[in-house]
Amino acid sequence: MVDLAALSMVRDIVTILGVIGGFTYYVMTVRATQRNQALSLKAQEQQMETREIQILLERNDQIIKSGSLAWNDVLNMKWDNYEDFMSKYAYDGNPDLLQKRLSIWRNMNSCGIMVKDGLIKLESYIKHVGDNPPIIWEKFKDIILEQRLVFDNPDYFLGIEYLAGAVEQYRKDRGWNLKIDMYGGKEITPLP
Repeated sequence: MVDLAALSMVRDIVTILGVIGGFTYYVMTVRATQRNQALSLKAQEQQMETREIQILLERNDQIIKSGSLAWNDVLNMKWDNYEDFMSKYAYDGNPDLLQKRLSIWRNMNSCGIMVKDGLIKLESYIKHVGDNPPIIWEKFKDIILEQRLVFDNPDYFLGIEYLAGAVEQYRKDRGWNLKIDMYGGKEITPLP
């Protein structure tokens, strides 16, 4: 005859083994999920870094295509006041220089917004594209600020202002000379 106590003990052992097996399966599943999530996160980070580098290389390529002559032409622009600037370099004054200036402004503005939004790192921008935004901001600050009023758009080319301040802060944090000091300007305060 079958001993009821032995059957009860076998049933309890089978139940315990089932619980242990289920718990082991659960732990293994959780660990596998965590490992997959970590791998997925790493893949996303690598994808973001790749995208960041792609953006910066595209920006650098645009700068190279426009050439250093465009940069020099824009930096050699001279004016007495806002009205003089507009008569010389607006749509009717000099369309070629207008295109060169807006190309540089738009490039720096979009990069500044991407740096501010965390889409690209400032250090990566400086390494791939350079640290010249403070020069552009200092040269055209009064014009851009006036155009913000004229166009009733307080965000007008805000990315350039942000990028210029961030670059100067980056240089200051590393103990480098401020970029604008090298060109006889004054310190640029980074925007928050």
